[in-house]
Amino acid sequence: MNDQDKTKEELIQELIALRQTVSELKTANSSCILNEHQLNIIIEDRTAALKESNDRLVQEIVQHQQTEIALKAAQEQLKTVLAAVPGTVSWVSSDLRYIEVNHQVAEMFGMPTEEFAGKSIGFLGAGSEFNNFLQEFFESSNLETSREITSIVHGEPRSYLIVAEKYNKNKAAFVVGIDITERKQAENDLINAKEQLQTVLAAVPGTVSWISSDLCYIEVNQKLADIFGIPREEFMGKNIGFLGTSSEFNKFVEKFFASSESEITGEIVSQIHGEPRNYLVVAEKYNKNQAAFIVGIDITERKQAEQNLLAAKEKLETALEAVPGMVSWINSDLTYIEVNQQLADIFNRPRTDFVGKDIGFIDKSSEFNTLIKEFLQVISRK
Repeated sequence: MNDQDKTKEELIQELIALRQTVSELKTANSSCILNEHQLNIIIEDRTAALKESNDRLVQEIVQHQQTEIALKAAQEQLKTVLAAVPGTVSWVSSDLRYIEVNHQVAEMFGMPTEEFAGKSIGFLGAGSEFNNFLQEFFESSNLETSREITSIVHGEPRSYLIVAEKYNKNKAAFVVGIDITERKQAENDLINAKEQLQTVLAAVPGTVSWISSDLCYIEVNQKLADIFGIPREEFMGKNIGFLGTSSEFNKFVEKFFASSESEITGEIVSQIHGEPRNYLVVAEKYNKNQAAFIVGIDITERKQAEQNLLAAKEKLETALEAVPGMVSWINSDLTYIEVNQQLADIFNRPRTDFVGKDIGFIDKSSEFNTLIKEFLQVISRK
């Protein structure tokens, strides 16, 4: 039907319907535009989240790579440190099984390092001291400990200083062993040497002192300490003149160090408890001439005996000179011990020429010789 044929009411109804349709189309179009905007927002949000997740993933990858690099560096450093450790290194679990060992442990027993993993620490049969040490350590609350033990290596006893430290919540321990066999032997040798030295020093009939080149006591023997009633340790580090006994000893030692001589002997006088005492002093340098070993022998009685003998001889000489004739001392083997000056002058010989000579060395046919022989025979029969 053409619009010309429609009534006014029909045209109005169509116009209303057309407006309704246009309105619906506008509403639908508006709704479609809103959904696209929301979709764009969602896409942008998800894109941002994806970008953030990707950035986080990249960061985690970088951190993981850095961790791997740091781990490798730490492992290299650990290997370097372990290679530098002058002894055995082992990791042991609390059930007393090896976790790992270093090459030194493996080489010591001629085994690959991997053969130790998981095995009991006693499988080597190297002795029970190491086992007991670690068992006591894990049973204790201590986080670290050390002890000296003895292990059998290739049938020979070896001394070790063991240092252990727990880790992994006390479920494992890091254990280092340092071979101190030579050091222990040296210590034992030193102890033996000291004991031998003390025995020798106790037998020395005099004082013994060790003195540094700066004239200070290093050590003294008990005899020297007893003379002055002072403990031996009080001498150490003190100047040799602190006793105030004698300047002669100080000068003797000072002169010795100033000289190129490696050993020297001399006689000095020291004041002991207010009394003069004579000493024969023998000194010898050591430690590249930085110290000296000095022995002092008290010869006071000998010196007094020598002086007494000298005085007696002088008196005897005076008496002999007063004798109006010849005087001689003769051994039982008919040799001269000594003669006086008058006898020597008679034969125009020094007195020393007679000493030790047979009484007949001047005149073998002399009646004097016969007389002396007969006299000695009579004495021997009595």
